[in-house]
Amino acid sequence: MIEDEYKVRLIFDEELDAAAELSAAVFGDQGYSRRDFFEAVKGGNALVLGIFSREDMSIKGYGVFYHSADQAEINSLAIAADQRRKGLGTFLLKKAAGILKEGGAKKLFLEVRRSNEGAIKFYERHRFLMSDVRRNFYDSPKEDALVMVKVLKL
Repeated sequence: MIEDEYKVRLIFDEELDAAAELSAAVFGDQGYSRRDFFEAVKGGNALVLGIFSREDMSIKGYGVFYHSADQAEINSLAIAADQRRKGLGTFLLKKAAGILKEGGAKKLFLEVRRSNEGAIKFYERHRFLMSDVRRNFYDSPKEDALVMVKVLKL
Protein backbone atom coordinates (compact mmCIF):
# COMPACT_ATOMS: atom_id res chain seq x y z
CA MET A 1 0.00 0.00 0.00
CA ILE A 2 1.04 3.55 -0.67
CA GLU A 3 1.00 4.40 3.07
CA ASP A 4 3.71 1.79 3.61
CA GLU A 5 6.07 3.53 1.19
CA TYR A 6 5.18 7.22 1.53
CA LYS A 7 4.22 9.68 4.23
CA VAL A 8 2.35 12.98 3.92
CA ARG A 9 3.29 15.60 6.51
CA LEU A 10 4.06 19.26 6.98
CA ILE A 11 7.20 20.55 5.28
CA PHE A 12 9.78 21.81 7.76
CA ASP A 13 12.24 24.69 7.34
CA GLU A 14 15.16 22.39 6.59
CA GLU A 15 13.21 20.92 3.65
CA LEU A 16 12.42 24.22 1.90
CA ASP A 17 15.40 23.99 -0.47
CA ALA A 18 14.40 20.49 -1.60
CA ALA A 19 10.79 21.60 -2.09
CA ALA A 20 11.92 24.61 -4.14
CA GLU A 21 14.17 22.40 -6.29
CA LEU A 22 11.24 20.07 -6.96
CA SER A 23 9.00 23.01 -7.82
CA ALA A 24 11.59 24.38 -10.27
CA ALA A 25 11.97 20.95 -11.89
CA VAL A 26 8.21 20.73 -12.43
CA PHE A 27 7.26 24.35 -13.16
CA GLY A 28 10.52 26.03 -14.20
CA ASP A 29 10.75 29.70 -13.28
CA GLN A 30 6.98 29.74 -12.62
CA GLY A 31 7.43 27.41 -9.63
CA TYR A 32 7.61 28.21 -5.94
CA SER A 33 10.96 29.59 -4.79
CA ARG A 34 12.50 28.89 -1.41
CA ARG A 35 11.23 32.30 -0.30
CA ASP A 36 7.69 31.46 -1.52
CA PHE A 37 7.75 28.25 0.50
CA PHE A 38 9.17 30.06 3.53
CA GLU A 39 6.45 32.71 3.41
CA ALA A 40 3.74 30.07 3.01
CA VAL A 41 5.07 28.01 5.93
CA LYS A 42 5.41 31.04 8.20
CA GLY A 43 2.32 32.91 6.98
CA GLY A 44 -0.25 31.18 9.13
CA ASN A 45 -3.12 30.53 6.72
CA ALA A 46 -1.31 28.08 4.44
CA LEU A 47 -1.10 24.33 4.72
CA VAL A 48 2.21 23.23 3.18
CA LEU A 49 2.44 19.47 2.86
CA GLY A 50 5.08 17.22 1.40
CA ILE A 51 4.93 13.60 0.38
CA PHE A 52 8.07 11.81 1.46
CA SER A 53 9.59 8.41 0.77
CA ARG A 54 9.62 6.41 4.00
CA GLU A 55 12.83 4.76 2.80
CA ASP A 56 15.03 7.86 2.85
CA MET A 57 12.56 10.70 3.71
CA SER A 58 13.30 12.43 0.39
CA ILE A 59 10.56 14.71 -0.90
CA LYS A 60 8.59 13.31 -3.85
CA GLY A 61 5.87 15.93 -4.07
CA TYR A 62 4.26 18.84 -2.30
CA GLY A 63 1.06 20.84 -2.04
CA VAL A 64 0.49 24.41 -0.92
CA PHE A 65 -3.08 25.07 0.17
CA TYR A 66 -4.61 28.29 1.48
CA HIS A 67 -7.66 28.27 3.74
CA SER A 68 -9.92 31.15 4.64
CA ALA A 69 -13.39 30.87 6.21
CA ASP A 70 -15.16 27.98 4.48
CA GLN A 71 -13.06 27.97 1.29
CA ALA A 72 -9.66 26.56 0.44
CA GLU A 73 -7.44 26.83 -2.60
CA ILE A 74 -4.74 24.65 -4.09
CA ASN A 75 -2.06 27.21 -4.87
CA SER A 76 0.54 24.72 -6.07
CA LEU A 77 0.71 20.94 -6.25
CA ALA A 78 3.56 18.98 -7.81
CA ILE A 79 4.83 15.42 -7.97
CA ALA A 80 8.37 14.63 -9.15
CA ALA A 81 8.34 13.47 -12.78
CA ASP A 82 9.81 10.05 -11.94
CA GLN A 83 7.17 9.50 -9.25
CA ARG A 84 4.03 10.15 -11.32
CA ARG A 85 1.39 7.53 -12.02
CA LYS A 86 2.00 5.86 -8.65
CA GLY A 87 -0.93 7.43 -6.79
CA LEU A 88 1.14 10.01 -4.91
CA GLY A 89 -0.92 12.96 -6.14
CA THR A 90 -4.13 11.24 -5.08
CA PHE A 91 -2.66 10.34 -1.69
CA LEU A 92 -1.50 13.93 -1.10
CA LEU A 93 -4.75 15.48 -2.31
CA LYS A 94 -6.90 13.22 -0.12
CA LYS A 95 -4.82 13.94 2.97
CA ALA A 96 -4.95 17.69 2.34
CA ALA A 97 -8.71 17.66 1.64
CA GLY A 98 -9.30 15.83 4.92
CA ILE A 99 -7.25 18.35 6.90
CA LEU A 100 -8.90 21.31 5.17
CA LYS A 101 -12.38 19.85 5.71
CA GLU A 102 -11.64 19.33 9.41
CA GLY A 103 -10.61 23.00 9.49
CA GLY A 104 -14.00 24.06 8.16
CA ALA A 105 -13.43 24.24 4.40
CA LYS A 106 -16.49 23.32 2.36
CA LYS A 107 -15.08 23.97 -1.11
CA LEU A 108 -11.64 23.50 -2.62
CA PHE A 109 -10.67 25.66 -5.62
CA LEU A 110 -7.75 25.73 -8.02
CA GLU A 111 -6.58 27.35 -11.23
CA VAL A 112 -4.94 25.31 -13.96
CA ARG A 113 -3.54 26.23 -17.36
CA ARG A 114 -6.03 25.45 -20.13
CA SER A 115 -3.29 23.47 -21.93
CA ASN A 116 -2.43 21.28 -18.92
CA GLU A 117 -4.56 18.33 -19.97
CA GLY A 118 -2.89 15.90 -17.58
CA ALA A 119 -3.65 18.06 -14.55
CA ILE A 120 -7.20 18.75 -15.73
CA LYS A 121 -7.89 15.02 -16.10
CA PHE A 122 -6.33 14.35 -12.68
CA TYR A 123 -8.60 16.90 -11.00
CA GLU A 124 -11.67 15.71 -12.92
CA ARG A 125 -10.98 12.15 -11.65
CA HIS A 126 -11.10 13.66 -8.16
CA ARG A 127 -14.50 15.25 -8.83
CA PHE A 128 -13.39 18.80 -9.47
CA LEU A 129 -15.68 20.64 -11.88
CA MET A 130 -14.84 23.61 -14.07
CA SER A 131 -16.53 26.71 -12.68
CA ASP A 132 -14.97 29.63 -14.54
CA VAL A 133 -12.29 30.80 -16.97
CA ARG A 134 -9.79 33.53 -16.14
CA ARG A 135 -8.66 35.04 -19.42
CA ASN A 136 -4.91 35.59 -19.89
CA PHE A 137 -4.29 34.65 -16.26
CA TYR A 138 -0.86 33.09 -16.81
CA ASP A 139 2.28 34.60 -18.30
CA SER A 140 5.19 32.90 -20.10
CA PRO A 141 3.27 32.01 -22.19
CA LYS A 142 0.09 34.03 -21.87
CA GLU A 143 -2.74 31.58 -21.28
CA ASP A 144 -6.19 31.25 -19.77
CA ALA A 145 -6.72 29.55 -16.42
CA LEU A 146 -9.56 27.16 -15.81
CA VAL A 147 -11.02 27.57 -12.34
CA MET A 148 -12.07 24.22 -10.91
CA VAL A 149 -13.94 23.52 -7.68
CA LYS A 150 -14.73 20.52 -5.55
CA VAL A 151 -17.30 20.39 -2.77
CA LEU A 152 -15.76 18.74 0.28
CA LYS A 153 -18.30 16.26 1.59
CA LEU A 154 -19.28 16.51 5.22
